[in-house]
Amino acid sequence: MFGQVPLIQRRKRAIDRLERHSFLLRSLSAPGQVYMDTGLAELPVPPSESQVDTAKRAALEDILRVRPIYTLQGPPGTGKTTLVAHLLRQIFEEDPVAQVLITAQAHGAVDVLRSKVRNEAFQAVADEKLPLSVRIGMESDDDDQEVDGSVRQVATDLLRQSRDRLQLIECRSNLQNAWLEATMVMLEAVSGRSTSVRLDDFLQTVKRGASITYCTTSAGDLEALANSVQSFDWAIVEEAGKTYAFDLALPLQMGHRWLLIGDHKQLPPYRFEDHENAIKQLDEVARGLQALPGLNYKTLDLEWLRWWSELESHERDDFKKYVDRWLNAFKQFFSSCSRSSGEDRVTTCESVGAAAGKLTEQHRMHPAIGDLISTVFYEDELINRTEEDGKPIERVTHPMIAPAGIEGKAIVWLNTEWAARDEAFAERGRPDGVTPYTNSMEADALTCFIEDLRASETWLASSQDRRLELVALTPYVQQVALINSLYDQAKLPPYLTLVKSAFRDIGPAGNIVYRGQLAHTVDSFQGNQADVVCASLVRNNGLPPGDGLGFMKDRPRLNVLLSRAKRLLVLIGSWDFYEHQLSEVRDDLDPLWHWKRVMQMIRKDVGKRSLIIPARYTLR
Repeated sequence: MFGQVPLIQRRKRAIDRLERHSFLLRSLSAPGQVYMDTGLAELPVPPSESQVDTAKRAALEDILRVRPIYTLQGPPGTGKTTLVAHLLRQIFEEDPVAQVLITAQAHGAVDVLRSKVRNEAFQAVADEKLPLSVRIGMESDDDDQEVDGSVRQVATDLLRQSRDRLQLIECRSNLQNAWLEATMVMLEAVSGRSTSVRLDDFLQTVKRGASITYCTTSAGDLEALANSVQSFDWAIVEEAGKTYAFDLALPLQMGHRWLLIGDHKQLPPYRFEDHENAIKQLDEVARGLQALPGLNYKTLDLEWLRWWSELESHERDDFKKYVDRWLNAFKQFFSSCSRSSGEDRVTTCESVGAAAGKLTEQHRMHPAIGDLISTVFYEDELINRTEEDGKPIERVTHPMIAPAGIEGKAIVWLNTEWAARDEAFAERGRPDGVTPYTNSMEADALTCFIEDLRASETWLASSQDRRLELVALTPYVQQVALINSLYDQAKLPPYLTLVKSAFRDIGPAGNIVYRGQLAHTVDSFQGNQADVVCASLVRNNGLPPGDGLGFMKDRPRLNVLLSRAKRLLVLIGSWDFYEHQLSEVRDDLDPLWHWKRVMQMIRKDVGKRSLIIPARYTLR
């Protein structure tokens, strides 16, 4: 459990520290009590329409005019990260000495945002005028290695720049000579050739003085900053919908204004259902904790256990309802903020002084995929910005002409047999056949489909070295392992490349390196995207209608699964099995209505923008 105990302790200390932040607690629990609207004003840097659409501009205007807290819902493909990047440009144009803390639950989301800020929002800004930014909480095991974006690397760059500029000055002042000498000493220490107390002091100065600090919500370095009484003008949390409140406690208490960005209609925090079940059985959980042999006082909150044991039965029921309501923290924050102005108000296409907003223009997906996501999960609120004159724009169309019929289609259902109708189904392919968590026939069909893909000669001739990103997604870790063990990456067509975004390492040059593989779980891939997404649905059994979908029942998980593809979405599974499972679904009151609508829309679009074809296997 290395790393887990310190993490639990950091969370506990952050929660205890909240008692000193009464204004933050009011802002989170009752934002209407602290809501302020300073009025609509022109944005400090008018953004171009090509980068910031109408919904983003309205959100930017309200984020800047409403205080102290704002929540923003960003459905798939609507550009949450782009909005944050341009918000930073507005903040620093208005207040060049502002300090902003940006956190996310996962390292990957932080890395993507850093890249977006530098390469998009501040693209036209000269290097010497860029806000100083550092990435904390990801130092290399090698103390001498300069990790890209780390405090050490940023400080080293500053020292080198200072040295080079000072050396160009012919007649230096005494102060300039002293600073040049200091930079030379510190650079010697950086290279490991000497030691310097000045260097340690300079590193701390850079860390505390950075304009933008990036880190994960639970980084140990973040607590160190909090203990040093560091505070920020803004605390921005990306992917807040995937973060529990106990991981929000530390980053939020370090800010004076707060922006939470997420989407409660996508995946909730990790192991959310386990937390829900624990709350429902809290009496049993408390008894089990009290009965543990050799109580670990470092990880067990004995004060809470004593408090719980003294509650009356009705008080315990009230507490469980309260915790259950706040378990999905972002959903509760969004609901509270939308009413903080005194009426139910959400920013969509124009600034209205709301404390909650929703992005409604999607720029990622082919219109066929965008329509599917909008209708099934967002009540037809999303607007496709990936079509012109009723036709999809080039960057969301794929060049594939094989398998037969795939040309011009954005959604393909690769149809496998239904196990309940085929006694030999589990005997073909791999020995494991079909289990609740693996499906070797789908893995085999996926391999064949990739082999059968052919891009048009016209596209190949014009694309030169351009390659399309490919990923396989599935709800189950076991199926991920199976697909990756069966697929030979050496057989990948030259115009395809695997997405490299789930596993990060520090490379030999101190840069962040991502290891690519074909298959990933849906949960690990939220926030990412690919040109071609192949979804292995896995479930295939003879259970009664509604009982056989397992993980695939989950509406947010299906939302993420279907919304990662930009150009081509391929669903691999038995159409007959899913039709059987949904045969008793009649209306939108049924918990499986979202699946019913998915299949209805695909079937309706067959021959136009979607396609259903039989799967091919290697053993046939």
